[in-house]
Amino acid sequence: KQIDQPAIDVATLKQAGHDPSALLGLMLRHLADALRTFEQGGFVALSDEWASYHAYQNQPVRLLLPDGRETQGVARGVADDGILLVETASGLQRFSSGEISLRGVLA
Repeated sequence: KQIDQPAIDVATLKQAGHDPSALLGLMLRHLADALRTFEQGGFVALSDEWASYHAYQNQPVRLLLPDGRETQGVARGVADDGILLVETASGLQRFSSGEISLRGVLA
């Protein structure tokens, strides 16, 4: 009830006729494939696929950093090492931790 965006649970999928065991098997197979690809080529081998799912690409974002600071900018994807790239008032910056939000962002 507290999630304010689309979500679903396994129980609902089961009621709709989906087999939770088959879903888990599919997810684990895809995870194993991704881990094998990462092991062989690092993040750069997955970066194109990752970018195709990057919901924040070229969107104004607010970053909540672990030390309590906040910064705003525009998400510009990720570097070859998986670090988030954000264009801020200070230029393109790299962020490896924190929480990203589209809420409360001044465009």
